[in-house]
Amino acid sequence: MENLSGDEYNVVLLDFDEAQKIAVVQQVLQITGLGLREAKDLVDKAPKLLKKRVPRDTAIAIQKQLGSVGGIVEIHPVNF
Repeated sequence: MENLSGDEYNVVLLDFDEAQKIAVVQQVLQITGLGLREAKDLVDKAPKLLKKRVPRDTAIAIQKQLGSVGGIVEIHPVNF
């Protein structure tokens, strides 16, 4: 796991396992609250910002959630 310091993080979907695309889209729907078309577009256009300025624990949970279904996620501390 990356060395994470700071209070807020951006979560970026970098890529995904093509065989798991439906599962990744379903998780993106759940995480973002987007509609089906928007979630599918976000996944198709990876790398894309998934969540902005979330707490560390939330960012790590999202990374694990998407990782478990074939998503490749990166977490970046928000620089002030």
